[in-house]
Amino acid sequence: NWTGLDVSTTATNCAYTAPLLDNPNPATVSADDGTNAGALTNTSSTGGQATYSAADATSVTIAGTSNRPGRSIKVEMNACGARDEYTATAGTTVDSNGNYAWSVTGVKLYDGMWNTSISDGFNNQNIQIQSQHTTPVIPTALIDVTGVAIISAIGDTSAGTSVTADQGSGCGMGSYTISSAQYVRITGKSTVTGAKLSYWDGSSSKDITVNTDGTFSVELHVYQGFNNIFINDSDWNSFGVNVNVTTGDLRPQYVAVTNYKQGQNVGTGTFTIQGKISTQGIDPSTGSPISGSTSFAPDRVDVDMWTSSGQTHWSTDPNAVGSQTITFTNNGDGTYSFSFDVTLSDTNEVHLNISAMSADGTGNHGMELVLNTPTGNTPPPTNYWKPGAKAPAPKVEAPVKLIQHIIESKAKYWSNQ
Repeated sequence: NWTGLDVSTTATNCAYTAPLLDNPNPATVSADDGTNAGALTNTSSTGGQATYSAADATSVTIAGTSNRPGRSIKVEMNACGARDEYTATAGTTVDSNGNYAWSVTGVKLYDGMWNTSISDGFNNQNIQIQSQHTTPVIPTALIDVTGVAIISAIGDTSAGTSVTADQGSGCGMGSYTISSAQYVRITGKSTVTGAKLSYWDGSSSKDITVNTDGTFSVELHVYQGFNNIFINDSDWNSFGVNVNVTTGDLRPQYVAVTNYKQGQNVGTGTFTIQGKISTQGIDPSTGSPISGSTSFAPDRVDVDMWTSSGQTHWSTDPNAVGSQTITFTNNGDGTYSFSFDVTLSDTNEVHLNISAMSADGTGNHGMELVLNTPTGNTPPPTNYWKPGAKAPAPKVEAPVKLIQHIIESKAKYWSNQ
């Protein structure tokens, strides 16, 4: 959980200057050793992310400026799930441009191209650094998954049937393909003393019990299709696991649009989207409740739509700034109805994400609706995500980007209907 605080002042003589990081961008990078020792050249294209080739250097110095003296600077590199963090403080001597210099020395390099994040708590900058060594330098995995096994049920005490990792697994990610399964056990180990682990299975974050020797195991229900599990500790060292089940249980669906089909060509104008939310997960192929699915009591609905002209947001929360309204009704039969008006000014394909949440934060369910798929094109599958629990705690410096990254890039529990 996290919170925020807004502070305002009525003073008219209190001018505010926002913090600036490395103005002009980007930060400079110098190889500490190796054949390219010294300042490195930014090789990215104009307007692209800055990229530096450090050749065989074992470490680099990253330097930049802030318009605030004494500003705290953080440099982070996540290599194969292992998060390296470095800190610096902007100096107190102003330069000719009104800025204050900072630098971080000894940023360790590994073989390959690695994204490096620079933050001052207000601004963020990303650069890429590439290096290659005669003797490969590989990041040490702080969280490692050592195996996946098929089990008969949650709580099964047998060893289960071991599954071989797919080719290409490694570097903080493991992929496993299973022809048929309902439940799996994931085992692994953390080398961080006293690590507190949790996992995110699509919309659910749960704590993991870690043994004194750092070993751990997670048992979970898997569904037909891709099951992405993101394991992390409190410092955001991580390991991602994908379990692809060829034949298995369909995921329960909780949110569904009832008056438009996926990819339907509606043209332009104003349209009312209608849908239902079930308090008990349903089998999308039969419409019947799934035994053992999580009970859900929605209390809020949010919708985001992306078009060629930008993003539009709807919410049942009357305090949501800049949002359009959603009609939301408890039908009293274990279902809720919702509706909202959409205006389309062109016939380009549009995507709408519809999410329902419970008041206590123990549920987050939703689906994606696509409209105006071009004639002759195959409509995309109807994607929906399964029930969840508490949300993962965000990083202080960039909570929105971090949560978005987790949900969209690593851990969305999609299902194809």
